[in-house]
Formats: sequence, structure tokens, C-alpha cells
Amino acid sequence: MPNQIRAIINPELLIWARKAAGLSIEISAKKAQIKEEYLISWEKGQSYPSIPQLIKLSKIYKRPISVFYLAKPPKLFAALRDYRRLPNQPLPILSPQLLYEIRRANERRDIALELYELLGEKPPVIKAKINLNDNPEELSSMIRKLLVIDIEIQLRWKNISEAYNEWRKALDAIGIMSFQTSDSKIKLDEMRGFSNSQMPLPIIVINKNDFPGARIFSLIHELAHILLRKEGICEFENVEVLAEEEREIEKFCNHVAGAVLVPGDDLLRQPIIRRLSGINMVDDSEILSLSRLYKASREVILRRLLHFGLISSDYYSYKKEIYDNEAKKKAIEEAHRAAKEGNRYIFPIYLKNIYSNGRGYTDLILKSYYQEKITLSDVSGYLGIKLKHLPKIEAAMSRFIFYAQKDNG
Repeated sequence: MPNQIRAIINPELLIWARKAAGLSIEISAKKAQIKEEYLISWEKGQSYPSIPQLIKLSKIYKRPISVFYLAKPPKLFAALRDYRRLPNQPLPILSPQLLYEIRRANERRDIALELYELLGEKPPVIKAKINLNDNPEELSSMIRKLLVIDIEIQLRWKNISEAYNEWRKALDAIGIMSFQTSDSKIKLDEMRGFSNSQMPLPIIVINKNDFPGARIFSLIHELAHILLRKEGICEFENVEVLAEEEREIEKFCNHVAGAVLVPGDDLLRQPIIRRLSGINMVDDSEILSLSRLYKASREVILRRLLHFGLISSDYYSYKKEIYDNEAKKKAIEEAHRAAKEGNRYIFPIYLKNIYSNGRGYTDLILKSYYQEKITLSDVSGYLGIKLKHLPKIEAAMSRFIFYAQKDNG
């Protein structure tokens, strides 16, 4: 196939990916439906695969195409701390899908660091640190200043989807790359979010299967982990049954996230709160109003009301169960409707790509291309998308457009 465009990749990465997948040349060639001598030639750098052949190999080796363009094989990532550990129990086994997302996020971080070097720039450095002895309510102001988001700005956001994009944009600005999972098979009870606090360019990955309001909470929860320099895999539910150290860290990060998203001094000034004449007097419509005001989930509002003694633990648990069941029912209904009505509810590929890669990472790749540091083929590989979608990605990025997803508090 002499007329096909060749993928000028690093052959060392081809060998590394195959061996890491535990495959022989014979089995790899068979799976890719190519002759063994072709693969041998590619691994020696004597010739190069076509882009379709590279795509096929990337799927077989379960690696993003972008990894084959690295200058050298990435270091094996250190195992993330698992904050789902139960007392006197072995660590949960991570699904292949979650392992892939962890690896994929670290590979994109390596690519980003290499691009900064090519551009002759240094990535932002986060000097701020917190510790478990700090008061989460007081940390709220410090973290908001770090992100340059004051309460007036937050209250002007139109909905939870816009809020999610704005919080991510703020993280990009201080040098934290936020990604969304690409695999829809990762269940929420396995992972809602994880982080890697390695500096520079720490990373946060959010489970795309979660609702926008819950994803916002995950973002700030993982930010707290990064500022603590205690990255890990988080699920957030059933925190009280975790091993003692993990329990204390998770409760702290939950408190920080709630305080950042719904600052106590502002909440207590709200007319809804000032009108309350006793405990458990807030109703569903008032909780929903506060959720819409702060562009945070109803559960976050419940957490804050519980913290300030405005509702009891029993009331919190009762309402949370109702809201969780409503969310599950709505998710099932929307899945059925999407299946019934077909393509009408399919999110555009180019927007999925931006959501998955994050605006910070995407912008860095485009900037590197505009300054002629990388090729169009590199752009396609690093973003993991066909070049035909690139004009729409550029347009969306230039206008800072992200389509609003349905709000589900």
C-alpha cells in the first residue's frame, strides 16, 4: 500500500508497547492481520506502519496512538494509593478499564511535559500546600483565590454544566490537567475520580458516567488531594467504613470540596437559610434553589446544611437516598430514550474529545502545532482523533465553547 500515509513513530515505543502487553511478534501480527516481517521491520525502524495499521496496533496493545510518538518509553507509573481500602481487607482489584485510564492519563502528562520543553516554556508550578490539621472552612477562601474564582463569578454562571467547565478552566490555568474517562464501562462504585499530585502538571481524572454536579464535587475533592500531596483513587461513598487513615483523608477532602463549592459565610447569609426556624425545616424546593444558586449538586447542599447543624444526619441520609434514586431513574430513562431515538442524542465526536482530553492539554497541542513544533500527524496522535475533526476542535477551542450537558443535581 505505497500510497498510504505512513506514521513516523518511534520504533522503540512499538517494541515497548508490545512487550508491555505480553504479546509476541507472532501473536501481534496475527491479531493485526499483517505479515510478521512487516512488524519486525517496523520495530527495527526500517519502515513504518500506515496510520490505519498503527490504529489497529494501538487497540491491540491498549495504548493511545499518541504514546508511539514519544521520544522514549514512559516510566511505569507508580501505583496510586487506593482510598477505597477497607479495614483488614486486601486492596480492591482494579478493572482493566481503570488501569488503562490511569496509564492513559500519565502518558498524556508525559506528552505535555515534552511539549513544554519543545516550546521552550516551563509548566506552571503549584506552590500551595495544605495539611490535615487545617480548617477546611478557612481553606475555602485560599483555594478560591488560587483558582481566581470569587463567589460573585460563581453565582453568575448559568447552570451546572457551565460551572463544571469553568472549574476545569480554572484548574488548567494553575497547571492542573483535568481529564474525563474515555471508557463508559468504569462504574461509579469503582471510581468517581483519581488524581496524581506529581509536580509539575498534576492530573485529575473524572468518571464521565457521573452527573455534572457530582463531577464538580469530584474535581474539587481531587484538588484537595493534590494540595495535600496525597493522590489516589476515590469513590466517596461509604467513607465511614474505610480504614482509619483513608477515612480521615477522604472526610477532610469531602469537607474541603463542600466548603469551596458552597462557602459557609455566603450560604448563611441566604434568605432561605435565615428564614429557617429550626432543624430539618428546609424543603426540597429550597434545596433545589440553593443547588441552582451555587451550581452544585443537591447532595453538596445537604452536606453543607448538615455541617452547620441545619439538618440532622437522619434527614441527610433520608434525602440523599431519595436524590440518588431519582438520579438513577433519570439515567435509565435517558439511556432508553437515547437508544430509541438514535443519533439525535449522540454527543459530537470532537466535543467528546475536548471533554476527554481537557482544554489545557488540547490547547497545548494546538499551540505546539501552530508554532511548528509538531506535525498534523502528531496532533492526530496526541489527541487520539482523526484529522477531519480538527477544524471543529479548533473552532470550539477558539470560542471556548462546550455544549451544555443536561443538569442533574
